[in-house]
Amino acid sequence: MSNEYLWFLTFEAINKNKLSLANNLPLGLFGIHYDYRDEEMEQAIKTAVSVWLKGLHQSFMASVTPDGTAGDLPWKLPNLDCQSKAELRWKDGHTFYQYLRNVTTDTVSFNELGQLKYKDIKIVNVQQSVPGEVEKKWREVGMFTSGGIHMKHITWPNGHTTPPTGKPKRHFLRIVTREEPPFVEYRDLSQNGSCGHFSYLCHVYDRDKNEFRISNTTVKRCCTGLSIDFLHRLSVALNFDFYLYEVEDYQWGNKNSDGNWDGIVGDLVHGKADMAVASMTIDEDRSTAINFSVPYMETGITFIVAIREGAISATAFLEPYDYPSWCLILVCSVHVTGASIFLFEWLSPYGLDHGRKLSPTYKFSLFRTFWLMWAMLFGAAVTTDTPRGVSSKFMSNIWALFALVFSASYTANLAAFMITKEEYYDLSGMQDWRLQKPYAMNPPFRFATIANGTTESNIKKNNANMYEYMKKYTQRSVEQAMESLKTQTLHAFIYDASVLKYQEGKDKDCRLITVGNWYATTGYGVGFPFKSPWLDRVNNVILNLQYEGEMERLKEFWLAGACHTKRKKTNNNRGIGNGVSSSTLGILNFTSAFILLAAGTGLAVLTLILEQCYFCFARKRLRSWDKKGCCALVSLVGEVGVLSACQVPGNGRTATGQMPDSYRTNAGPRLDSC
Repeated sequence: MSNEYLWFLTFEAINKNKLSLANNLPLGLFGIHYDYRDEEMEQAIKTAVSVWLKGLHQSFMASVTPDGTAGDLPWKLPNLDCQSKAELRWKDGHTFYQYLRNVTTDTVSFNELGQLKYKDIKIVNVQQSVPGEVEKKWREVGMFTSGGIHMKHITWPNGHTTPPTGKPKRHFLRIVTREEPPFVEYRDLSQNGSCGHFSYLCHVYDRDKNEFRISNTTVKRCCTGLSIDFLHRLSVALNFDFYLYEVEDYQWGNKNSDGNWDGIVGDLVHGKADMAVASMTIDEDRSTAINFSVPYMETGITFIVAIREGAISATAFLEPYDYPSWCLILVCSVHVTGASIFLFEWLSPYGLDHGRKLSPTYKFSLFRTFWLMWAMLFGAAVTTDTPRGVSSKFMSNIWALFALVFSASYTANLAAFMITKEEYYDLSGMQDWRLQKPYAMNPPFRFATIANGTTESNIKKNNANMYEYMKKYTQRSVEQAMESLKTQTLHAFIYDASVLKYQEGKDKDCRLITVGNWYATTGYGVGFPFKSPWLDRVNNVILNLQYEGEMERLKEFWLAGACHTKRKKTNNNRGIGNGVSSSTLGILNFTSAFILLAAGTGLAVLTLILEQCYFCFARKRLRSWDKKGCCALVSLVGEVGVLSACQVPGNGRTATGQMPDSYRTNAGPRLDSC
């Protein structure tokens, strides 16, 4: 019997015939006792009869009517005898029981279960009959009555002078761990050499950038994180203290060729630690060497990639409409409508009237119609010639309405295509073609994980070809892998989903994103040596924490990051709007516009060259061929009859330096000379 609690024996466990003797019982033991002499039994019988009579009286009074006459009792007497074969049960007995339970006297009162609320109970205590002697006896030291407990002259367990604390002595455990944010993080001690709230002193090794020990002795650091927070709750619930230390070889645990285990698993197997608390995943191989608790957090294998800065597409200004739509608008609609307007103008009596109203002052041709169509479509502030016919004017207004709708819809959609697109490798899962056939990309797709972990073990067992390819890209740590992703040394990193989710949320520039479905779903568990007495206790605490939602609160506190909060505001489940983000517009945002301007300038130069070639070489031949001026109907300038300067002797000028009247450009179309 320990000294941390008060220990009581019930009345049945005490030797009632030899109450005064207690030599075989420990000193300071308490017991519950009450009188059972004849006088006490006689008094109990009298009390029972009194309660019975009061119950009968109350049931009779309940049957009295308001006018004072006695009615039927609320219960009927049972009609039973020993020879009856019917059910030996008083049907109205429960009703009479309710009256009895409501009886209250100066010494008797019942609770809802029909039990006495108050009973005088004696409290006895094992004490030495004479101080200093071995003989021990039961002595009355108190009384429990309706007025409370009254105690005096107590001997505490094992003769102590003070009462016990009411809690057992705290156990002390050795707990092994290793760093992996956000589950276990190392921090420096405060100036006074202590750790903060929910962080604990831990003994770790100084290591180089490759995680190799650079000393044989440990240094004191503060350990914090989700797993440490969880350990705090375990220690409070199970009342233990602990010595927290880092595993010497910094490994999780792998089985060597000689059959021995290293890392955290090895420390548990060899008895160096009583418990392992870290982000250690539960897997089949480790379970053959140690016991795991129930998972305190779910995890799996997933992928994280870097978001790459994209460039504006060279054809971004064309993307509001697909290519068939552009062909329909710019090729078919413009020219068909222009040809229709010219046809209406040709047939209209107010227009060209079948060519009868051709005059030097009325310049309207097929090419001028096309120029009108383009100017109206893009709202260009340029000089154009307008038709005179009613039908052609009406058709021009219809085209203006079409141009308004086109311009509005194009402008509204253009903004969505003029922002920078963010690109990333949206892997679907472990069977994604880029992982199964990395050489199908140029350059080959590069991916990796950390050596000697459950992720590598799983891939090695289930995807041998992937494992052989990715070995040359193996990363030393998660931090190195994140840096490799940002520099594009690595295209994808495969690891524990919970750790990668944390890395995604805390990234400074929010340039990392987890992709793909979880693979090989498992959980993080607390490790124990076989036959550990702490396994069932820890399992019960974990289940209680999960039931109360405490583990979910820890997860939200430690795994959430600023990038997660930012991305929750967007529409899709990855939080980056299908790979597009908004930012201040820069030169890159107008790349396609500049390309359009450059291409237009080039086409203008080409048109200038063609124009010069036409006026220098083709126009003379066209004039000799077209005797009736038909070309004026399709001419863009409407003056095909004017010779270019290169065709007129002396540059087409008179001796005074003036152009002849027959060659001036403002003389109108010379149909008879084209």
